[in-house]
Amino acid sequence: MPARRALAALALALLVAPAPAAAAELAPLSLADVARLRSVREVAIAPDGELVAFVLAVPRRPWEEDDGPAWAELRVVDRAGRERSFVTGEVNVRLVQAGDGRPIVQMRVDLGILQMELSGRPDGTRPEGHDSLLEAVGASLRQQVENQGDAESFVLSSDLCRRLREEAIQFYHRYVSLFALEEYEGVMRDTEHNLHIMELCREFGETEFDQTVMEQLRCNTLMMYARAEACKALADNDTRAALASIDRGLEAIRQAMENEEREEEDAFPMLRPAEMRQHDRNNAMRMQRFEQREGSGDLQ
Repeated sequence: MPARRALAALALALLVAPAPAAAAELAPLSLADVARLRSVREVAIAPDGELVAFVLAVPRRPWEEDDGPAWAELRVVDRAGRERSFVTGEVNVRLVQAGDGRPIVQMRVDLGILQMELSGRPDGTRPEGHDSLLEAVGASLRQQVENQGDAESFVLSSDLCRRLREEAIQFYHRYVSLFALEEYEGVMRDTEHNLHIMELCREFGETEFDQTVMEQLRCNTLMMYARAEACKALADNDTRAALASIDRGLEAIRQAMENEEREEEDAFPMLRPAEMRQHDRNNAMRMQRFEQREGSGDLQ
């Protein structure tokens, strides 16, 4: 317990400790200084005392940013004082009402405003009568398995993979917006959607490019899911669950990075022992893994 208190004290000290030059020559606080003061809203200590998570309130810059509540940043610090930022930055987004009264999301970007539906596909379309292209493709995959007994001949064409990637971009913009609006369940829903797209393309993409191009986004998507899950737990005053979410997110990212390294080694089989070169996968097992992930929601 003393060690955990010391770690919490270290996290707070990192926020208030003055820079060396400032410590040598103190000056009275000005109104501008007061407006820039940051504060810690919540602190949670991991059960093993190795990590401290805290929410840092960062005031908006006077005359530079629109008036509003302070930005909330989720940060984690370890025993050695190394700090990682899990939630930082600013997104200019708002909820508005459409002409028929339904709520929609508007996100300001460099060249204008993106307008997105709160549920279903962000652009409001229904590919083949489904809420998303991912859902339509999943229905086709399940239909083939039902008719033929396996997914051996199921292939996603390069054009279809491209359309899935375009859909993933829409969901990315929406979950970034929903995170700024503190709609964490929506963030978790949309990040899971994109993880499902990655799984489909990796298992059934027509070309190696189709199978691998989205993998570079996996770690970031896992990170956003963990952020949303942790923030939702904090909003529910469940600090232990927030820390557990962060731990799960870090482990999922670590596993994704290890898998990527193994796949890079598989690309150069002569550099590996002969018994480690057998990386052909059975299509039935691929389909089974996908259905298990889809059914359980465990895509990490």
